[in-house]
Amino acid sequence: MSVHTGEKPFLCDQCDYRTSRGFSLKLHKRVHSGERPFSCDDCDYRSSRIDTLKIHKKMHACGKTFFCDQCDYRATQLNHLAMHKKAHFADKHFSCDECEYRTNQMSMLSRHWKVHASDKPFSFRSTSGK
Repeated sequence: MSVHTGEKPFLCDQCDYRTSRGFSLKLHKRVHSGERPFSCDDCDYRSSRIDTLKIHKKMHACGKTFFCDQCDYRATQLNHLAMHKKAHFADKHFSCDECEYRTNQMSMLSRHWKVHASDKPFSFRSTSGK
C-alpha cells in the first residue's frame, strides 16, 4: 500500500536512503556491506544484484555486439556504447591536475585519477570556466 501512497517507511541506518519496500532496502544495504552474492560461471565477475549479473552474462553468451564507429571499442549494451562515445566529443571540460588527461565526464576523470596512486585527495580543474 505504501507504494501507492508514496510513503517510504524503510530507512537505511547508514545513509539517507528511504524506500517503500523492505526488499529494496535489503538490496540497498549491499552498497554498504559490499556483499556480492551472485557470481558469473564464466569469469570472476560478482554482483550484488541478479539482474546486473544477467546483463553481464550477455557478454559471454552473445559477445559484444555494439561497435564504436570511431575506435575499436565494443559493448554488450547500447547504453554502454553511448557512454563510451561521449569520450570522442571535442569539448572536454575536466582536466587532471597531475597530467594532461582531459575528459568530458567527471566519472571518467575519477576513474583516471586512480592511475596516479597518490595519497593526495582527489581534485580536478574544470576547463569550462564553470
